[in-house]
Amino acid sequence: MTKAHPRLHAELVWGSVQTAYGEFRHARVRTYLPVPMECRARDLLASEGRSERDA
Repeated sequence: MTKAHPRLHAELVWGSVQTAYGEFRHARVRTYLPVPMECRARDLLASEGRSERDA
């Protein structure tokens, strides 16, 4: 994820991954869980990237 978003701080990337993990921690089926977690983390980072550009 840090390679996909090199302009964002590593702590921010790590935080978005942790948030995504937390949102899916009670999922009953965990086989494909990394896929929606990565998508959610990317969404969080995209919104964060937009807010940093607006600042």
